[in-house]
Amino acid sequence: MEYYAILNRNYKDNCTTGVLTLYNKKNEVIFECDTLELPYLNNKVNVSCIKEGSYVVESDDYGRHKYFKLLDVEGRSGIEIHIANTVKDLQGCIGLGKRRGDYLIKSRITCDKLKSLVKCFILYIDSIS
Repeated sequence: MEYYAILNRNYKDNCTTGVLTLYNKKNEVIFECDTLELPYLNNKVNVSCIKEGSYVVESDDYGRHKYFKLLDVEGRSGIEIHIANTVKDLQGCIGLGKRRGDYLIKSRITCDKLKSLVKCFILYIDSIS
């Protein structure tokens, strides 16, 4: 695959924050943004962020949010990367933007920018805390 991203997470009681960094095949950083997810609650549907691991991510013009979808997420379906401002906008998906505390701003601009750069990438999710 031509692109890959690393999502380094920071787990909190009320949410999961992180930084997503997108690289090209020369290992050059081409995009970086903040992320927001639900807290980790054992991968429970609609109340937990997904497990750490690696995922294929594809552009999605047909899903609920029409940005990106993650394929083959164990025990889950419909996991997307999309616009979000607070964890109330998420049901296991990953929100992108610029973080201010435990919420995001500039989410639409950030999602649009990522979608203009790539159609498919491998996402590696890891923990920093």
